[in-house]
Parts: sequence; structure tokens; C-alpha cells
Amino acid sequence: MTKHETILDDIKTAKWAINTLWQEFRSALDAFWARSRSARGDRLREVLSGKREQREKLLTWIVREASKISEFEEKRDGAWNESYREKMESIIEDIESRLAENRRKLESVEEAIEDIERKLDDL
Repeated sequence: MTKHETILDDIKTAKWAINTLWQEFRSALDAFWARSRSARGDRLREVLSGKREQREKLLTWIVREASKISEFEEKRDGAWNESYREKMESIIEDIESRLAENRRKLESVEEAIEDIERKLDDL
């Protein structure tokens, strides 16, 4: 075998080794990104579950507190004493304030749920 043929054989061997290494690298990289996407999806699903639970608790609280308003309005309207009527009015205003705050929280949670669902769709 001539020196030229030996060099060509060495080049072919080197190309084969480089291609093999490149394929192994690409395989490892693809596996890494697949695991990363899977882990991210798992984390997002956990967060989504928590946000849905939070939404349900807020909805339950809002319905319960909204029903209390009519109860206190009846007490206020049936009161003979002015100070009792003012106390009932104060309680109603407090409940309405908390309701408004929790409705804002509910909107925020629902936006977060939609955002997470979009991110999961994109995975």
C-alpha cells in the first residue's frame, strides 16, 4: 500500500469516527431535550392542578359569601335599632369588599390556567 493510499484510509477512518461521535452526540442531545420537555410538562401539569384547586376554592368561597350578603341584608332591613342596622351595613360592606378582592384573584387564577394550558399545548 502506498503512502497516498494509507493517508486516504486514515482519512476514511477519521471521517467514520467523527460521524459516529456526531451521531452519538446528537442522540444524547435529543434524549436530553426530550427529558427536559417531559419534566417541564410534568411541572406545568402539577402547577395547573394546583391552580384548578385554587379556582374551585375561590368559587366555593365566593358563592358562600355572596349568599351571606342577602342574609345580612334581611337582618339589616328588619332591624328596629339604628346601631344594629349600621352594624349589619358594615358587615355587608366588608363582605362585598372581600368578594371584589376574591373575584380579582379568581380572574388572575383563570388567566394563569389559560397560560399554562397554552404552554402545555406548545410542548
